[in-house]
Amino acid sequence: MATVKKQELRKIGKTGNSLTVTIPAEISKKLALNKGDLVAISTDGNDIKLKTNVQPHITPNDIQDINNLITEYHQTMNILKER
Repeated sequence: MATVKKQELRKIGKTGNSLTVTIPAEISKKLALNKGDLVAISTDGNDIKLKTNVQPHITPNDIQDINNLITEYHQTMNILKER
């Protein structure tokens, strides 16, 4: 037996140069979505898909590179901060 999915119509808005669509409160509660959460957005033909519970793709190498930059430019950043 197929699950019947409730459909809600939403109007497309605009924020800056991006188009926006709101997520209904019922859906955000069901999926435990909160302001500031990351979602992945993709297309599948003419459909838009949102994936929840995504994590940023930061590797251990990325973290090491960031730490190296901070170490290398620490003195320069402090000088700029004082200006």
